[in-house]
Amino acid sequence: MLYISRLLTVMLCLTFVLSGCFSRPAAEPKASAKPIVAVSIVPQESWVKAIAGDLVEVVTLIPPGKSAETYSPTPQQMTQFSKASLYFVMQVPAETASILPKVRDLNPKVRIIDLAAASRAVYPELELEEHGHEHGQGHAHEERDPHIWLSPKRAIVMVQTTAAELAAFDPQNKAVYEKNAQDYLVKLRQLDQTIQNLLKDSKSKTFIIYHPSLGYFANDYGLNMLALEAGGKEATPQELQKTIERAKKENFKAILYEEEMDSRQAKTFAAEIGGVTQKISPFAADYIGGLESIAKTLAEGAR
Repeated sequence: MLYISRLLTVMLCLTFVLSGCFSRPAAEPKASAKPIVAVSIVPQESWVKAIAGDLVEVVTLIPPGKSAETYSPTPQQMTQFSKASLYFVMQVPAETASILPKVRDLNPKVRIIDLAAASRAVYPELELEEHGHEHGQGHAHEERDPHIWLSPKRAIVMVQTTAAELAAFDPQNKAVYEKNAQDYLVKLRQLDQTIQNLLKDSKSKTFIIYHPSLGYFANDYGLNMLALEAGGKEATPQELQKTIERAKKENFKAILYEEEMDSRQAKTFAAEIGGVTQKISPFAADYIGGLESIAKTLAEGAR
């Protein structure tokens, strides 16, 4: 019995030794194999997702609800950005001020694609008007208007550029990007037609807005934008009074404002003219739905 007991002990030891030699270490979790694509603003995120689906991971540097005029990305966002392979630039003020100057230090290998330049190569870039001037009426200008994504025809150019860059970066999935882009471009052209239909019978072609974000939209659809703010500066009391007098004279009853902006001056203005404020979402995650909503607001009661 003693011999058998010792034999069993030896066999058990051999079993443990051999299992240790041939067993594989536990596999470490793999990092995501998806390439990271950085974009400036939320509408671009909807474009990339429409084109690439789940083939890429998207990092949006100016998140929902934050101002594209003043936002500064968090350290966590910039860490994510440092891993991006492509960066689609919209040239909004917050980006040119606090992101672009640091790009090469954070991510020297990232490919930068300037969508503003792509749009400018096909359609002219507009400039922001002075306080109280209607957009497109030949008055003095202050600075470039960065809100190019709010023009569907310019969005078409930028989506085409985005798709071409994704296909060049990831040629294995080129057919997917091209097919998805074509499907999305059909929707953008339908959006353009929908907006034209919504606005064609509008009695007034002029609307009042707090921040001058709809200059390209107005230019596309034959509208006149009258802004209270210009170049990031609020209207002076004298400028505000002048616009109030005009609004009363011409019977304007509404002022538009962006949900990302401080609404206090817009509400003050609305109270002075006995009107209402109407909120719009230029940075809507649903790009197509957001622009259609803006068009409906203008068609149904921006006056």
